Parts: sequence; C-alpha cells; structure tokens
Amino acid sequence: MAVENGFIERYKEDKESITGISKEPWHFRYIGYPHSAIMEEKGFALEEYHVFLKEFISEDNSFKYKDDKYIWKIFYIKAVDEVETIEISDDYGYTISGNNRDGFIITEYKEFQ
Repeated sequence: MAVENGFIERYKEDKESITGISKEPWHFRYIGYPHSAIMEEKGFALEEYHVFLKEFISEDNSFKYKDDKYIWKIFYIKAVDEVETIEISDDYGYTISGNNRDGFIITEYKEFQ
C-alpha cells in the first residue's frame, strides 16, 4: 500500500553498503508515484535510482513506464547556473522535482485509452 501512495522503505536490508545505514523497517520516505513503484520493481535504493535516472537526459531519451492508467516519461536534467528551457509535450502533464544533489527529475504523464 505504501508504494501505491508514493512511499518507499528508505533503508532496506542488503543496501547498507549503498546507503550507509542499516535496515530500518520503520523509516519511510515520500518520493511520489510512479517513482516508488519503479524503485520497488527494480529493487533500487534511492541512491541507485538517482544514478539510474541520470542515463535518461531528455524527453526523447526518457525512461518509459506504464501502469494500468498512465504512460510516464521520466528523465534527469543537470542543474546549471544559467536558465535552461525544457520542452514538454503538449499532451502530457508534468512534475519537476530536485534530486537534492545536482539536478532535477522531470516526470511527464498522460492517460492512455
């Protein structure tokens, strides 16, 4: 139920070498859906997910994800000092969130028929 509502177990077993924190089954973090579902399906810690997303650097080169209602396109934009313009398809909604390190995660979505 947590994953469907955008939450992840932040520090899972067998991820100590990546997170630096032992398993904490009570520690949840909100990252939003579909990111929580993707992380769960791929078995990623948050740090691994951020590295994974850096492979997808534009709308044309985005990670595609589909659930029973939406099509999602997710990609990473590196933070830069100057203003940057990002093209978003007119038929997609979107969210933009910082990754708390060095860039932004763009999440586009639309319902499919």
